[in-house]
Amino acid sequence: MSSKTEEYLALAQRTANGLTRYWESWTDYLTTASRLYKYPFADQLMIYAQRPDATACADFDIWNNRMNRYVRRGAKGIALLDESSGFPRLHYVFDVSDTGVRRNSRDPEVWQLGPDLVQPVSEMLSKTYGISGERVSQQLADVAGKLVADYWDNNGGDIRAIVDGSLLMDYDEAGVEMQFKSAAAISVTYTLLERCGIEPAGWFDKDDFQAIYNFSTPDSVYALGAAVSDMSREVLRNIERTVKTTIRRRNAERSQYEYEQQERDLLDRRGLPAPEPNPEPAPEAAGQVRQAAPDVPDAVSPGTVQFDAPERDAVPASDGTGADSREPDAADHGAASEAGPSPGQSAEPTDVGAAHEQSESAGRGTGDDGADLQLSFLDANIPTEAQQIEKIDQAESEKTPSAFVLSQAEIENELRRHGSGFTGGKQRIIALYQTQPDRKLCAKALAKEYGIGGHSHDYLDGSRGFVNHDWKGLEFVHYPDHQKITLKWAQVEKYIDLMIQSDRYLTDEEKEQRATRQEASNYNVGDEVVVDLPTRTIEGTIGYVGETDVRIDTSAHGQSWDNEVINKQQFEQGLRQSATAQRVDKMLAQAEAIAKESEVPEYERFSVRKVVDGKMPLFAIWDDLYDDYYETNHAVPQFSNEKQAESYLENLKKEVADREAAEWLKVEHAKFLADKDEPEPSDEELDELPISAVMDGEVQTFPDAAALDEALNAAPAGNFRITDDHLGEGGAKQKYARNIEAIRTLFRLEEEHRGATAEEQQVLSQYVGWGGLADAFDPGKDSWAKEYAELKGLLSEDEYAAARSSTLNAHYTSPTVIRGIYDAVERMGFRSGNILEPSMGVGNFFGMLPDTMQDSRLYGVELDSITGRIAKKLYPQADITVAGFETTDRRDFYDLAVGNVPFGNYKVNDKAYNKLGFSIHNYFFAKAIDQIRPGGVVAFVTSRYTMDSKDSTARKHMAECADLLGAIRLPNNAFRANAGTDVVSDIIFLQKRDRPIDHEPDWVQLGKTEDGFAINQYFVDHPEMVLGNLELESTQYGHDLTVAPIEGAVLADQLAEEMKALGVSDVRVEDKCYVYGKIPATKGYEGKTKLGFIAHMDTVSDFADHAVNPIVHENYDGKDLKLADSGRTLEVSVFPHLPSLAGRTLITSDGTTVLGADDKAGVAEIMTLAEALLAGEIPHGPISIGFTPDEEIGEGPDFFDVPGFDAEFAYTVDGGTEGEIEFENFNAAGAKFTVTGFNIHPGGAKDTMINAIAVASEIQSLLPEAESPRNTEGYEGFYHLTSMSGDVAHAESEYIIRDHDAEKFAAKEENLRRIEKAMNEKYGEGTVKLEIKEQYRNMAEKIRPCYHLIENAEEAARRAGMEPIVLPIRGGTDGARLSFMGLPCPNIGTGGYACHGPYEHITVEGMEKTMAMLKELVKIYAE
Repeated sequence: MSSKTEEYLALAQRTANGLTRYWESWTDYLTTASRLYKYPFADQLMIYAQRPDATACADFDIWNNRMNRYVRRGAKGIALLDESSGFPRLHYVFDVSDTGVRRNSRDPEVWQLGPDLVQPVSEMLSKTYGISGERVSQQLADVAGKLVADYWDNNGGDIRAIVDGSLLMDYDEAGVEMQFKSAAAISVTYTLLERCGIEPAGWFDKDDFQAIYNFSTPDSVYALGAAVSDMSREVLRNIERTVKTTIRRRNAERSQYEYEQQERDLLDRRGLPAPEPNPEPAPEAAGQVRQAAPDVPDAVSPGTVQFDAPERDAVPASDGTGADSREPDAADHGAASEAGPSPGQSAEPTDVGAAHEQSESAGRGTGDDGADLQLSFLDANIPTEAQQIEKIDQAESEKTPSAFVLSQAEIENELRRHGSGFTGGKQRIIALYQTQPDRKLCAKALAKEYGIGGHSHDYLDGSRGFVNHDWKGLEFVHYPDHQKITLKWAQVEKYIDLMIQSDRYLTDEEKEQRATRQEASNYNVGDEVVVDLPTRTIEGTIGYVGETDVRIDTSAHGQSWDNEVINKQQFEQGLRQSATAQRVDKMLAQAEAIAKESEVPEYERFSVRKVVDGKMPLFAIWDDLYDDYYETNHAVPQFSNEKQAESYLENLKKEVADREAAEWLKVEHAKFLADKDEPEPSDEELDELPISAVMDGEVQTFPDAAALDEALNAAPAGNFRITDDHLGEGGAKQKYARNIEAIRTLFRLEEEHRGATAEEQQVLSQYVGWGGLADAFDPGKDSWAKEYAELKGLLSEDEYAAARSSTLNAHYTSPTVIRGIYDAVERMGFRSGNILEPSMGVGNFFGMLPDTMQDSRLYGVELDSITGRIAKKLYPQADITVAGFETTDRRDFYDLAVGNVPFGNYKVNDKAYNKLGFSIHNYFFAKAIDQIRPGGVVAFVTSRYTMDSKDSTARKHMAECADLLGAIRLPNNAFRANAGTDVVSDIIFLQKRDRPIDHEPDWVQLGKTEDGFAINQYFVDHPEMVLGNLELESTQYGHDLTVAPIEGAVLADQLAEEMKALGVSDVRVEDKCYVYGKIPATKGYEGKTKLGFIAHMDTVSDFADHAVNPIVHENYDGKDLKLADSGRTLEVSVFPHLPSLAGRTLITSDGTTVLGADDKAGVAEIMTLAEALLAGEIPHGPISIGFTPDEEIGEGPDFFDVPGFDAEFAYTVDGGTEGEIEFENFNAAGAKFTVTGFNIHPGGAKDTMINAIAVASEIQSLLPEAESPRNTEGYEGFYHLTSMSGDVAHAESEYIIRDHDAEKFAAKEENLRRIEKAMNEKYGEGTVKLEIKEQYRNMAEKIRPCYHLIENAEEAARRAGMEPIVLPIRGGTDGARLSFMGLPCPNIGTGGYACHGPYEHITVEGMEKTMAMLKELVKIYAE
């Protein structure tokens, strides 16, 4: 046996030994095993030991030859032990993360148990295992219990035989059985829930896994592991089969009814007989495009189109689950395909994963491939990356074209949903067919109508892609394989003609609009019209159509929103021609011109070509659709005479034209029949199957009839309205979570083919893009590892790449800035018109459109696919283009352009503007000015370099076309809250002129301020438009100009000023931000006790990354309360005291921040007390007031001036409910372990390596779990691990230690010192270093000698009408430190609840009661 094999055997032994020592280790293993459930336990164990995060494994040949992926240089193989030959040998596999991709690479696929699949899985579990239940999670747990019982019945004797040496020896036979069943059942359940995506962490805790600790030897671990693996595999295979079968069946049945209806309708119209049913479908794939038809030469059905991909593998069409593919996968690795070929595929199965199809030994090799060598680029002779890539590409070039098909339904869905992409396009196309009988000219006109452009496309099978169009035709692109197909305009014309004849082209809504237009003499809002009146002619665009009059928006002079309103009868009498008819005439004229151009020949699918075969000339029919010679019966018809070929050609054209529509339906019908692997459902079953209907002008599919009924009765939401001024604000993790929730909501809406509800729009509106969230895309950021993996799994490759590339510039505009822009535009006189937002993001400018501008028509452009699609769901009534601004062109069309344009020193490829050479932000100005009408306004947020660049070329260009109405320079923190960036930006207002300027305005050039700063002359002349202080800041690129915000007064200064205003004497603010003041004693009470009151000014930093938005709830009803739009709710089940607050005035935050009552409430109560005392309401002795900083970080009393405060006793007013009195707090210390490891190559690390992070984990394992915050209460103390970081060479872990009892506290400190000593004895002196820093002590020892402080506080509470509550503090206060500094200082509660989180709340009445208590306390000490 080789030494390497021995090493890996030892690794397996060590891993097994430690697997059940800690429950966390066991559940970590189960998580890995759940992803790799088709492997046996031995292989799962080895993968877990070497690569616990592995997701899809395969050997080198499979990655190269079957997945077209190369193994990266330096990748380490995962060694598996193969004992099939009688002695152990090594076989290596690589994880998918070790591989790189080529254009034709395939990705492993995994099945997922989505919500729509739970029911069939539940039914399968009931049928297979006889276990039913309302929740599938409980069913899985019950199935696990049943399987474990059966397993014990069959294998109990074998398990009893391996108890020697393990803790199982302490049990009798019945006890062993009970321990095995407990450990196995909980483990199988955990595995099943984990793989099915049901978070097991909410199900279990460590106590549930107590039984695993008894499996303490390698033999007993192997017995338990093998049992869990075998049972889990059985259930998960059944679930996998059910998921895949269900999806495949649903895909087949989804649209069958629609196609059958189409077949009946079309055949009736054309007088053709119904196709004869074929009881025995041909063995080739359904939908085969070249098939023989009686009496007709073989032809390709236009309804079934092949991808033209000569350089790609024949990739089978996926049903979205990977059900028909065999490839490496987290769950599907090595699985034999359980279903036949998909439509359009060969019946011969692929061989992906063939080497790994052993049902019980997947991943084991044969021992013939260098198995005793560690498979690595560092020490093995395997091909380099370049050699692998060359081999992959060479093999790919030899493969046949793909058989991926594009169905008639797919093509019709595109034509019906999108039309030409322009407003009114489908209506013009209908008019075209009504006025133009020439089919060829129609095809040319379609090319002109569509123009050049494109959009993202969702295929009916759930996959995604893109549709492009140019003069050649419609190009369908399919992701992720990037396969393409182009339908030439002659083909598109035939499809549209067929759809118009069968009344399937227009949606019901479009039909209604068309009928309305025809009734109204063919004119509509937005149409360009010419109206001849007796005295003059009006040209413009229809802006409004009323009952008696029509408004025409003109662009003659001045403001672009100039208009004329005329009588409706006069308008109709003088209307020259409808806009649609004008466009059709123009389109036809252009098409006729194109038809005459020799460089664009007429499209003909079939033509005669000469074939040279030796010396004898032959002629054949060329099929342009497939770029190949036409075949019939698998042979090319050839003719020795050209006239014969021409005659054959004419007959072929005629017969194909007569039969192609019926042939399309016949092929599609055959496809669906061939797909079906189950008998036709009954009527009752049909109600439970997916059903299609026309919704919002689109054919949409619903999971069942009940869902359709619900959708029909649901009220669709209109355009979203933004009402939250803090929209998009929050920390990085908060923004990430909101983005993910919004994306998942978008995907669900698109999958269900419906618009968003108002609630869903609220979720979508929280999407802020990825600006400032670069950490989520960094695999090296440990604190973002979970988010990184989630994002990679959620987005497609293209979507992920687009999101990652946007982290530097996708910053969204705050509502405050947007409102300011609209206010300015409104003051300029704008009320309504066409509004453009050319870089709209999710459309915040649309969402904040003022009420006075609601009559405007909204047009948006967004480059990013995800962002643009979210915008469409938020603003369904707006015209939104998901593409680059460069793809759009509506010159002199808009009245107002608003937005936050992209910043950056890069250019946009727009042919019309490339010659200008402008950076992206200046390009947006130049093009937007061209797009608006004379008199229209551009109001953009832009980089300051639009105005401040030394190169004035861009400003000169703008000044030639538009006047500068004004500009505002924002401070560098304007976008900090919601975009997470500090950047100086400008808002620029320009108005387009109707003629060029004859002089250069001052704002084109730069000037200098009095301080010598070079900025735009406009800001030199108008310094009031700079909202901050101009300063130089040091950046990575040197010194740069910034605009620092004008800081408001600090809280301490504000408090001091208010105290002075109240009449408090000796008010002072010290340089460490402490505030002190005194209230002199009432005359005659100077000798009374000197009493002080103290609160802290700071607030906890958690949930405090933007301004607090307090909400007052008058007459609160004591029930669950939603916290604004945050998604959080104050629930009675969580806060059982809430009913007691019924009838009070409750104050909360909006759920996105803390309220800050801790300790702003204490500050307010002390200030109100001071007001009452100074008003002479009650006599009192000398009173001192103090406000401290930094209490929340334990440093509040550090610089407190106790002598200067001049009080004998004091109370802090901080936290806690009304009537609460606290004088016992924790003894507290901070502890820090520093571990110095020894790092060497893991291959030679035996008895040498010291893994620092592992040692730190071991230290944590030595602390008693019962003494953690989770498991203690009242006076019980704890150890709390607050942070751990490091790597193999160095690690640090920090703790806080707490205990009320001084002796127990000292014992905890001593325990940490013992652990330090033990670790150094084990790993060597100096490996572990412990530092302990005392923070504060229990003030009880200082308060008890002056217990009158507590007794008087209790009496004051009773006088104020409250029952005093004396509780220990499970924390610390400033008073604890101050008590040991010579100022005994217990605490009085403010009346607040749930501090330090977004659920913090307080009542006005509670604060008033605290105030009353403080007054009574002052009275008592004055008695």
